[in-house]
Order: sequence, then C-alpha cells, then structure tokens
Amino acid sequence: MHKYLLLLAAAALALPAQAQTERGAKLLGVSVGNLTYTRYADTDNSFTAAVYPSVGWFVVDRLAVGTGLPFSYSRARTTYSGADGPVVSIARSWSYGLAPFARYYFVDASKHKLFAHLSGEITRYNNSGARRENGRTINETRYNETIKGWFAGAGYNYFLTPSVALEATLGYRRNNQFSYLSNHSRGSVDVRLGLSVFLPSGVTGTP
Repeated sequence: MHKYLLLLAAAALALPAQAQTERGAKLLGVSVGNLTYTRYADTDNSFTAAVYPSVGWFVVDRLAVGTGLPFSYSRARTTYSGADGPVVSIARSWSYGLAPFARYYFVDASKHKLFAHLSGEITRYNNSGARRENGRTINETRYNETIKGWFAGAGYNYFLTPSVALEATLGYRRNNQFSYLSNHSRGSVDVRLGLSVFLPSGVTGTP
C-alpha cells in the first residue's frame, strides 16, 4: 500500500501541466452539495446532504466522459398539536444512483481551469415517515421511487499540485420528482465543492 501511494505521489510531481487533460488521462473526483440545515423552532428542523464521487477518462484532449455515483440523505422533523398532545412527524430519505457525464475544459491553464459539465441522473430514493404521539408511533409509512433528471453547469479547478485540484461547480438540476407545492417537476440551483485528481495515461487505480 505504501509503495502504491509513493507511486501516485511521484506521478503527481512529474505530471506536466499539459498532461492533465490530454487524451488518455483519468479524472477522479468527489464533491459535496445540497448541504442545508434549517431550524424552524426549538424542536423543528431539517437537514440534507449529498456526495458525488465520480470517475472519468479523457477520450480526446480536454473532453472527459465518465459516471458519477451520487448519494444523498435528508431528514425533516416537525411538531404540531394533536388530540392527546404534541405530535412529532419525522420524514427521512436516502438515495443512490448513476450520473453519466461529459465535461469539457475550455480554459486549460496550468493552475486554473474552467469547464462545462453536463450529466444525466437516475436515482433510487428510499423514503420513510413516522408520526409519534406521547412517545408512541401512531403511523408509519415507507415507499421507494426512481427519479430521472439532468444537471448542467460550469466549474472551476484550482490546482494545489500538478495533479490535485480544488473544484467548485455551479449548475441547475431538474428531475421528474413531482412537487405538490409547485405542481410540476422539480428544478433547483446546485452548488458543489470538492476535490479532483488527474492521473496521466498509464497510471492505474490498482496496486
């Protein structure tokens, strides 16, 4: 394992700037997004978070294709008055999916790179909800759904080393998950922050 890490470190130091996005190079990344926490009252709150690991290959200079493996989690708690006292409602959802993408670098300097990113998304959601009154569960529901959508955005890489870069992406997501509030499919602005690793052609991810 130490030998493998030393090999990657040596490749990172030796990687020329022009090899970062040339044909045959590999792109590994992980970003976080949709990170929110809201507190409505002393007992009411909501939390959401998503993680986007990804892997891609540069099929031509500056153009990478690959897939992401998005994971997300959300939880919401609300309290209201019931016939026999306060009722607590808790809803949870977690998901996993695939997000095939294409990314093109249109500014490709050594330390700063700008790119356009387009991906499709198919996500499996596992949802559950429960209502509790005086510590007793009075109702519980579970259901699953598969959601399809897409994401389009632009991003920026700042290189800490020749092969490791900080990444920020701003884009728009839309899917066919029905919203009862807006009576149509859901769309949202999505900000993602993460880290990317660029490996030259010939460096693999196996020891």
